[in-house]
Amino acid sequence: MPFKSEKQRRYLWKNEPKIAREWTKAYGSKPKGKKKKQKGEKIMDDFTYVDKIRRIIKMRHDDVVAAMVSGGVDNMEKYQYMLGQLRTYQYMSQEISSLLEKKERKDDGTVISIKQPKGGPKV
Repeated sequence: MPFKSEKQRRYLWKNEPKIAREWTKAYGSKPKGKKKKQKGEKIMDDFTYVDKIRRIIKMRHDDVVAAMVSGGVDNMEKYQYMLGQLRTYQYMSQEISSLLEKKERKDDGTVISIKQPKGGPKV
């Protein structure tokens, strides 16, 4: 096992020179720092992070639904508040899904332009 830090290397040379000599012979005298993440590992970490957020949103959505179904609503104000929470959780989940889509949206001509022509409206 190589030295993990300079502090560890100095400690072994001071207190256990025999072990330090063996380690230096086998692994070299430079401490081996933490391994840096590769580019592909960072992408996987990002997807793990997004997946955790999606699970939390789903869990909170389910909690609100369970509270509403079990009779946890005693007035209209609380009902509307919980309904707003549900809509927000659904919206957030939908936005995350659309951001993760690899497809690019294209204009199919389905959007109607509401800009007026340069000459103004015809009367």
